[in-house]
Amino acid sequence: MVQETRKIAAIQRAWERSAPTALLDACHAGPLHQGTLTIFADNGAVAAKLKQQTARLTEKLRQAGVEVTSIRFEVQADSGAPPAKPAKDIAIGQSGLEELGHLAESLEDSPLKTALARLVRRHSKPV
Repeated sequence: MVQETRKIAAIQRAWERSAPTALLDACHAGPLHQGTLTIFADNGAVAAKLKQQTARLTEKLRQAGVEVTSIRFEVQADSGAPPAKPAKDIAIGQSGLEELGHLAESLEDSPLKTALARLVRRHSKPV
């Protein structure tokens, strides 16, 4: 088990020395099985960019002592992505509400008039 862990760590270090610096944050080395090294990329664009450099990367990994004959690229979404930003709480000013109210009053009965009246009603501060 310890020997396998050391082997994986050595492959990852070799990958970090071989891969393009600009893409290191978007990919990492996976298992090496029967001479085929699997590289996990965060998205298809990174995988495509790396795939274009397969021959050079294979040679650099061999020079680093990794017994690799081919490289396989897989897209694996980053599960540690930051959560989406919460929606901003935007308030409509009093003059804006008054103008929307005037606009609603000037319209004929329609879904737009109903929606504007509801918007004004919901955002108006109680007096």
